[in-house]
Amino acid sequence: MSSSAGPRTASPTASCSICGGDRVLNPRLTLIYEDSAARATLSGGNWAQGSLRLANVQTPYFAEVARSASTQAADTQFTVDFGVYTAIAGIALGGCQVTSVARYRVRAFYDDASSVVVYDSGLQDFPSTRVDQELLDWEDPGFWEGRSRDFDDRRKGALLLHIPPAPVLARVWRIEIIDPSNPTGFIDIGRLIMGRLWQPDINFTYDGNSLDFEALTDVEESRSGVKFFNARNLRRSFSFGFDTLSEQAAMREIYRIVTTSGVHNQVVVIPDPTDADNVQRDVFIGTIGTLPSLRRSAFHRVATSFKINEAL
Repeated sequence: MSSSAGPRTASPTASCSICGGDRVLNPRLTLIYEDSAARATLSGGNWAQGSLRLANVQTPYFAEVARSASTQAADTQFTVDFGVYTAIAGIALGGCQVTSVARYRVRAFYDDASSVVVYDSGLQDFPSTRVDQELLDWEDPGFWEGRSRDFDDRRKGALLLHIPPAPVLARVWRIEIIDPSNPTGFIDIGRLIMGRLWQPDINFTYDGNSLDFEALTDVEESRSGVKFFNARNLRRSFSFGFDTLSEQAAMREIYRIVTTSGVHNQVVVIPDPTDADNVQRDVFIGTIGTLPSLRRSAFHRVATSFKINEAL
């Protein structure tokens, strides 16, 4: 079954399993695409001006971060006003420099931030911060709370990922980040995407997918053979393909993804929405590196493949 943004609205109290709630998601690959946040008006909270302004989260460059004035909850929130009623099916906020005990809350309002609430996620843990205590040693700082000590890649920051139970039709959203014990005294956030969601009728093939890493570190070698390294982030890429997608869904959904995203507009790739433990490892914001071709593999069935490259 293919899912995309539509006229449905979610229950105000519904929550998302990938973010620690009660909803059971389907394990099929999911893409968030057609970002609407880039054209919205952002306000609220208390964010730095100039090169660290809040509007930086609307650019595709993760190095352009927004920085809060403090770690107080009143400062580390912001409002997204689309100006018109917009259906949002998935939300991603990348490059969040938060601790493993950070939490967040997402709310949607019908008209403005003081009007009727049409969706409320409630307080949620950042994905992948809750772990099985059996996987931790008793001396680990998070053993008693069942929390991971830290995110795997502090240079990139954490990813806030939230998928409401159904697309939410609203004009205004508020995103709150709660991390008052952050030792830096502020919170940086890097890239906001709020858009449509696609999930295929069948999952990708298991013999042709891969999560790959590209080393971007600069390496120089002296005449004596000594190597010098200028460390840079690793770039992830995820390759996946389908053998027998529904022809109708493929021609409608994949055609739209390709024409609206191209190789320049960013998407969010989620290999398995039910795998909350690995959100910070295999879910990322990126661009389509290899545009798919649509090949009719059987009657009313289409084969295709993708490669998504991480945006840094």
